This record gives sequence, structure tokens and C-alpha cells, in this order.
Amino acid sequence: MRLGVWGGNGSFTEEAALTYAKRSVLDSYSIEHFDSIDEELEALEKGHIDLAIFPMRNSLGGVVHEAANITNKFSFIEKDELKMEIHQNLLVSPGTKLEDIGTVISHYQPLQQCRRFIERILPNAVVQECNDMSIVAANIAQFILPRSSAVIASKRIAEIYGLDILAADIQDSSANITTFRIASKT
Repeated sequence: MRLGVWGGNGSFTEEAALTYAKRSVLDSYSIEHFDSIDEELEALEKGHIDLAIFPMRNSLGGVVHEAANITNKFSFIEKDELKMEIHQNLLVSPGTKLEDIGTVISHYQPLQQCRRFIERILPNAVVQECNDMSIVAANIAQFILPRSSAVIASKRIAEIYGLDILAADIQDSSANITTFRIASKT
């Protein structure tokens, strides 16, 4: 079974795919990463993957913009739905302290989910949007981005890229649920 996900290693969509595979007792599966939901659904239509897993809505951040108009562009069957609790974390290169952070980078959704934390704890930080937090994490780990950069992402991303979790569970509410759609070819 070939599962497609939007985002890189450690993304919440990858975690949703792992949860779905375990819940569905899939004996053998692979995960393929895509840069966009459009690319993922195009691969599904062409038969390059068997299932596409992508976020639709978050209880704090609202509708995932990238998924808003996909039903008009692609033909698929909604096979299943997965609701997953999301825990956001502030990740930095080892040794970076809170007072060192000048820039916070993440996708629109985590930035919305952690808006009050950012305003309260990092009011002077520049906030930048990105498409894929795993790329930002890799750039922080490799010192491509300055040491003053932080990314809001999953605990798994911190483990994969060797980043420190400076603050855990920074979402504005503990009831932070994302609904993921599991789609199959029509």
C-alpha cells in the first residue's frame, strides 16, 4: 500500500499516515511525500499512490487553505477520516535560548494555532510563513538559517533533525484537533 502525504519527514500528515496504517492494520506500506496537496492528488489520480492523506480542518486554525478547493480540481473517493490531536512545539538549534529568538517560522496553520503563545512569549519576533516545516527544521539544524530562528512543528521533527524543544504544547488550546481526509482513486 502506497500512502501519499503532504509535507516532509516528521510532518503531522506523516504522523496521520502512520496512525492510519496502524489503525487499519496495514502489514506492508510505504509513505511518499509531496510538496502540495495538488501534487499528491494528481499522483493518486495517475495511480502512483493508493491513498492520499491530507489535512482538511483544524479546530483552532480553521480550514486548511490548500485543501479548500480540491474537490473542484480532483476526482477521488473519501475512504476514511482521521481526527488527530496536534501538539505544537517551538524548536531551535541546540543551545538556543528563548531570548535569542528573532524569527519564528511555520506553516500558516501552526502559526494560527499558537497565535497567543507567540504574542505573549515572543512579541518582538518576526513571524514568517513556510510551506514545509521539515525543510525549515533541516535549515536550522544545518545552520543555513541563523541561530535566532525557530520553527513551530512536531516533536518528531525535533527528533529527526536533532533540534531542541524549547517549549512544548504551545498551541492556544489543549483541544487542538486536525481532521485528515483519506482519499482513494475513483
